[in-house]
Amino acid sequence: MSTFIGKSETTRRTLELLRSARLASQNVLLWGAPGIGKTALIRTLAEQEDAELRILIGSVLDPTDVAGLPILSTDENGTPITRSTLPDWAAALNAAAEAGRGAILFLDELSTTTPSVQAALLSLVQGRLVGQHKLHDDVWIVAAANDSSVAADGWTLAPPMANRFSHADYAFDQEDWFDGMRVGFGKENISDSEKEARGLIIAFLRQNIKLISSMPDDPDEAGKAWPSPRSWDNAATHLGYIKDKAVRRVALRGYVGDTAESAYDLWHKALKLPPYAEVIANPDKFAWDKFKTDEVYMILQTVLDNVNKDNIKESANVFEVANTKGSRTDVCAALALPLIETVTGILNSQGIKDRTILLNLFKSYSKELKEADI
Repeated sequence: MSTFIGKSETTRRTLELLRSARLASQNVLLWGAPGIGKTALIRTLAEQEDAELRILIGSVLDPTDVAGLPILSTDENGTPITRSTLPDWAAALNAAAEAGRGAILFLDELSTTTPSVQAALLSLVQGRLVGQHKLHDDVWIVAAANDSSVAADGWTLAPPMANRFSHADYAFDQEDWFDGMRVGFGKENISDSEKEARGLIIAFLRQNIKLISSMPDDPDEAGKAWPSPRSWDNAATHLGYIKDKAVRRVALRGYVGDTAESAYDLWHKALKLPPYAEVIANPDKFAWDKFKTDEVYMILQTVLDNVNKDNIKESANVFEVANTKGSRTDVCAALALPLIETVTGILNSQGIKDRTILLNLFKSYSKELKEADI
């Protein structure tokens, strides 16, 4: 699996903060709404640095999960005493640290931990103690939390616990998420059906930004399906396996709820897309200024999904025509960098080092060429 990470300035700053905190052996607590990618960011960071990652989820923790199970033993004089076992997560992290690898303990949903669990975690965070065992000095502790007002059965962090972390608001970047959504956040071998589902969801959400994340205020409704970056991603994966339209509606509703699914269904029925074969053969025949923004996005997304070594010139030409004849600069720019990166990968696979072809094909995208280091 290849890791995905966003390229926005927001994401860059967050990663720099996390990496520098790790080097300084300082604990960081990321605050943000549910389902916006806090856990995914830490997973990606661990993968990129080949670090052992263990995740403890606050809402399901028991004090013994943190401090180990108590067992009856004896001291050197034969006096009965109680000791604790070393939890498997701590053993794995200590082993990785002792071997010189990176080791990251991620305390997820920290604001859902009960006071009794917080007490056990305090010894861990403050003194690096797991029961009577010591957590290796090179194990980095990072956490994530939702405000208690939106966390399921949320608890306010005790002041001694809160004071052991550097607190950072996790800013969700829409463009990073759209880029990640398009490629399945690094998944390999995405089916054509899933690619189509992802493209459609992205096109819809670009026109309905508020539905990317819309957690209900009613606690009962918040315990059911509602739209979030995570639920849209999960829905796209599931939709890739469903052909029946009615079943697809039921499946989507199960992830994002009635309101978002109904809006998507109405949007999808109104969508009018020309056949790919006609677009790639003669893009000049279409009145690009008459297409809606989401329709242009889906047309260009289809071109991007089908680019290969034999149609590079034709694919780039579709973007050029849409840009110059339809004034769709905003939409074209959103997909130009992925297209340039895809073409670059094709050229590399062919052993072609000359980048003149890219400079000639993408004259209107100097910014994107620079981002792709062309």
